[in-house]
Amino acid sequence: MPLMLLLTHAYCLRQAARQALKAGDEQAALAAAEAAQNLHATPQGDLLRIVCAAAAQAIQSFSDV
Repeated sequence: MPLMLLLTHAYCLRQAARQALKAGDEQAALAAAEAAQNLHATPQGDLLRIVCAAAAQAIQSFSDV
């Protein structure tokens, strides 16, 4: 049971990351994706983390101009 709760929490964090990306909150998306990977690392979760990191970096680079 504890393992299932852990997996469910990681899933919910990934969903939150996707929603944050859709809402334009790249930093929140990255934080949620990283938290999910810390709980339960998956290849798909790593791709989500990479996308969130790239989006956050792009926004940061754009802001610096």
